[in-house]
Amino acid sequence: KPFPCDGVQRLYQSEGTIKSPGFSEGQNYQTELTCKWIIIVPMGSYVSLTFKDFALEKSKTCEHYDNVTIVERCTGTSGISGTLGGRAVGYCGTFIPPMINSTCKELHITFYSDDSDTASGFRAKYKIYKDSDSRMITCFGDKDCNKQLTHTATESFTFHCRVQGEPRPRRSFARVDGKSLPADAIDDNNGTLTIPRLRYPDDTGEYVCVANNKYGQDFATATLEVIPKCHCPPNITTNWFHSPPFVIKEKDNDHPKGIFPLLIDKMIDKCCGNCSKGHGISHVRYGTPKESLNEVKYTISSKQVVHLSFPIAGKETDEEYKGEYYRPLFSSPGVAVLVMKEDPSKSARAILNSVLSTWPVLLLTLVMAWLAGIAMWALDTWNNPDEFPRAFHRGVLEGFWWAFVTMTTVGYGDRSPKGYISRAFAIVWILVGLVVISITTGVITTSLTAITLSTNLKLYGAKIGAMENSTEYRIGVKKNSKVFEFIEFGAMFRALEDRTLAGILLDSFVAGAYRGQISSHVRVNKIISYDSSYGIVFRDAMSSRELQTCFNNYVSGKKSEISTIVKDNTSPVKEPKKSASEEVTAGLFDTKTQLYKNVLFSCIGMLAFISACGLIWDYGYRRHFRKNSTEFDELAILAGPGYETVKANMELLDTLMQEVQDFNDVWTEKLDEIMKKHDVEYNRFSQQHARP
Repeated sequence: KPFPCDGVQRLYQSEGTIKSPGFSEGQNYQTELTCKWIIIVPMGSYVSLTFKDFALEKSKTCEHYDNVTIVERCTGTSGISGTLGGRAVGYCGTFIPPMINSTCKELHITFYSDDSDTASGFRAKYKIYKDSDSRMITCFGDKDCNKQLTHTATESFTFHCRVQGEPRPRRSFARVDGKSLPADAIDDNNGTLTIPRLRYPDDTGEYVCVANNKYGQDFATATLEVIPKCHCPPNITTNWFHSPPFVIKEKDNDHPKGIFPLLIDKMIDKCCGNCSKGHGISHVRYGTPKESLNEVKYTISSKQVVHLSFPIAGKETDEEYKGEYYRPLFSSPGVAVLVMKEDPSKSARAILNSVLSTWPVLLLTLVMAWLAGIAMWALDTWNNPDEFPRAFHRGVLEGFWWAFVTMTTVGYGDRSPKGYISRAFAIVWILVGLVVISITTGVITTSLTAITLSTNLKLYGAKIGAMENSTEYRIGVKKNSKVFEFIEFGAMFRALEDRTLAGILLDSFVAGAYRGQISSHVRVNKIISYDSSYGIVFRDAMSSRELQTCFNNYVSGKKSEISTIVKDNTSPVKEPKKSASEEVTAGLFDTKTQLYKNVLFSCIGMLAFISACGLIWDYGYRRHFRKNSTEFDELAILAGPGYETVKANMELLDTLMQEVQDFNDVWTEKLDEIMKKHDVEYNRFSQQHARP
C-alpha cells in the first residue's frame, strides 16, 4: 500500500496538513487501514490542531469502527495520555472534533478503518507556536470562543476557558467589576463556569478567566449581556374554527370577532406585555380557520406548532386537554333540545281521534244505562204508571232517560221512583253510575293526556342530531339516543325541519347565535344542565409555568369582566315557560290556526242559516199558513175561549186529579195503619178474655 499507511510519519514542520488516504483525489478511503502521524513539538512551544473536514463511518461508540484518536506524550513521561478533546474512544461519524492544543513534545494522530463501510475521510491542519507567539489562555468565551455574548434570562450558560502550557495552568473565574459570581454558578475545575439560570440584569457584566503556573500568569475577558426573557413569542399562532358566538370569521377582516378574540387580546396584553429588550409586542396571528372542530382537535393531537387552540369544551375543573395545558374561561348555560312545533290542527285531530277511540267504554256505559232503565221500569211501573208507563216500549224509554241522567248527574227530578224497592235500586244505581261515569271520564282524560304529553320529546331511542365530536354528541350517546353527526349547522337544521330528526342537541349559546337561521316552527323543548365550560388549549411557548400562573390569575380576578363580555356577545335560548303539552292545549284554541278559523266560520255560517230559516218560517210561511187555514179557524171557534183557555183548563184538571190522587194515597195509608192497629188490639183483647 502506498504511504502514509506504510509505517509512521513524523512531522517536524512548523505547520502542515494531514489527510486521510484518497481525500485529495476526492475518493473514499480504503478499508482495513491504520495510519499514524506524530507531530514533533519543540521545547517551549505548543501545537494547535484544527480539523477542517471530517466524514467517517457513523457509529454511536466509535470503538471497533472507523475512527481517529488523538493522544500526546509529554516531557519527563514515558506513557501516552488518553484521547484528547473529551472522547475516550476517538472520533467518528461527521462530528468535527474540537480544536486540540498541546504543549507536550509529541502529538499522535491515528486513523483506523475496519473492513466494512468507508467515507470521504478527513482533512486537518496543524501549526506549532513558539514561546513568543503563545499565551496560556487560548480561548475564553462560549464554546466557539466568542467574547461578546448575549443571552436571555432564565437560560443556562457556560463560559469556556482553554489553556496551554506545561505544567498545565490552573484556571479561576471572577467578575471585572468586583461583584461576586452568581451563587448558583458551577466551576468544575476543568476550565468551565456554568450559570444554570441567568438573571436580568444581575448577571450582566464583564467576566475574567485567570490562568497561572510556575512560569507565570495570563488572563482573558469576555462580556455577557443578559436580556429580559420575553414571556411570549413574537408571533402567536392559533388553531380555531368558525363557531358563533365564540369566534366569528369575517369576510374582509383577518381578525375574527366573538368572545374568544376579545378575551385573548386582553389576556395576551396582560400576560405578554411589551418585551422592550426583546422582540417588542407579541402579535396573535389568527390566519385561516379550520373547517370543523375535528380538524382543530386533530391539529392539537398532531403536535403541529400552534400556541392557542379554541374554542375547546371541557369541564370547569379540567387543567389538561390531550396532555396540553387547558384553561376554562366561562361555563355553558346548558344544552338546548330543539324540536319542531306541533301543528295545532294536527293536534286537534289527534285529540278527536283519541276521544273517538274510547267508543267501547262509551258503548258499555250506554248498555249499562239501558239495563238500569229496564230494571227501574220493571220495579216502579206498578207504583208509578204515570212516569213509567205500563207499555214496554214507552216505559223502557222513560227508564233509560232516568238511568242516564241519574248516572251523569243526580237526576233532573222529572222522573223519580215511588216504590221502596225501586228507590233502593235507585240508590244502588247512583253509586254504580258514579263509578261508571268516572271510568268513562278517566279513559277520555287519559287519552287526552297521552296526546298532550306525547309532544315532550324523550331522548331515549329518539333520532337526534348533533355536531360532530361535540359535547352535545356525547350527551346524546349517554342518553341512549340514536345520534347522527353533522359537520355543518345548515344541514342539521334542514334535517330537523324535514322531520328526519326528532330533535337536535345544541349548546344554548350556539342556538342563540343561530336563532336567525332556525325556522320559526322550531321550539326549545328543554334545557339539559351539564357541567361544560369553554376554554383555550395552550401549547409550546405559551404553556410555560409563568404564563399558566398569569392566565389563571387573570381568569380568577376578572370573572366579572369575563361575564360582561359573554353577556354582551351572546343571547342564549332559554327553557320555555310553558311545557309542550300546555302549548299544544293552548294551541287548540289559537285564533291564528286554520282549524280554529274553519270551525268558527262554519258555526257562524250555520247559526246565520238556521236563524234566517226560522225568521222566514215565523214571518213568512207560518203567517201565510194561518191566513189560509180555515180548519184551524173552525177549530179555534169550536174551542170556545180559545186554545190558551183550553190549555189552562187542562193543566188545572191535571192539578186537581193529582191532588185527588195524593189525597187517596194518604188516606189509604192511614186506613192501612188503622186496620193494623185494630188487629193488634183485637188480638190482645182476645188473649186477655180467653184466660181461665
